[in-house]
Amino acid sequence: MASIDLCSVTKTYPGGKTVMENFDLHVRDGSFTVLVGPSGCGKTTSIRMIAGLEELTAGDVKIDGEVVTHQEPGERGIAMVFQNYALYPHMTVEKNIAFGLKNLGYSKAEIEASVTEVLEMVGLTEYRHAKPGQLSGGQRQRVALARAISKRPKVFLMDEPLSNLDAKLRVQMRSELVRMHQKLGTTFVYITHDQVEAMTMGDYIAVLRDGKIMQYDTPQEVYSNPANLFTARFIGDPGMNCLHLPEGGYVGFRSRKVRLGRGDGALGLQFRAELSTKERLGGEFNYTVMLDGTTEIVIRSEEDLPTGQLLDFFVSREDLYAFHENEERIPLEELPAESEGASYTLTLAEPVACQARRVG
Repeated sequence: MASIDLCSVTKTYPGGKTVMENFDLHVRDGSFTVLVGPSGCGKTTSIRMIAGLEELTAGDVKIDGEVVTHQEPGERGIAMVFQNYALYPHMTVEKNIAFGLKNLGYSKAEIEASVTEVLEMVGLTEYRHAKPGQLSGGQRQRVALARAISKRPKVFLMDEPLSNLDAKLRVQMRSELVRMHQKLGTTFVYITHDQVEAMTMGDYIAVLRDGKIMQYDTPQEVYSNPANLFTARFIGDPGMNCLHLPEGGYVGFRSRKVRLGRGDGALGLQFRAELSTKERLGGEFNYTVMLDGTTEIVIRSEEDLPTGQLLDFFVSREDLYAFHENEERIPLEELPAESEGASYTLTLAEPVACQARRVG
């Protein structure tokens, strides 16, 4: 096992484009840490710098406290798993795994024992003599994992390894990877653009945007207490609904916290809207509405509601989030106590009753 640190890292490509500047990341020893974010946010650059496949412009990479910035990839005690498997098509499963061990100087007996052990671990013992072309996508990905495991690395680096699999197989492989991490007890760093994948797999999530970490915490904390508007909108299925208030700032709420009906004077957000689309999700429905003709709101409900009709909806004050005009999270009390738009009314505080008293 090993911790990983990117320390004040800057990466500037030829031509002058800087994709990271003074970037810091600490990956805990033995954790399953997921780097998540949209395309171009710096996920792959980060993992390639850890692996030694990308040269740093400035800063250092540390693995288990040791500076490895100038070490070759093979000297860092890491193993990488890619989305395209990178298997040799003319070699059997056994030989694909054994090839790297030979290059590391393992004896024939050690290779035989290691291949047998990792094939059993990933459930592919019966496919030992098959070639990659005879395997399904999920089986080929498990061969790639077995090859990585066989090297006994301190760190596993995984660059969107499930992106080529169909939806059902992806869900299955997520569970297998989590179980494998628990069994090996090794540090995993996993890249994905899929926030659902990040939420279901990681011990810790680093949400990246434009070469910066927007939030780094446990999945539950990132979901329940987003530090900024970007994280709130990006994390969640769907992401958080957010309204830009006329007085400045934003109010946000999760799709499952929207209730049908009026608030009857309760504090919170009241809006009237026409359901424009309905998506069936088994026992639930996703509805979309447009508020003020510009802001799309997603509502998730178990009720089968009619589209094309004006309906009243309410979100309780306790389920609302507040964000400053600069998109950073703020206490709800810092938003205007009352705000109105064309389609909604936001009331966050009880009205203060003032009574006139005659003097003299």
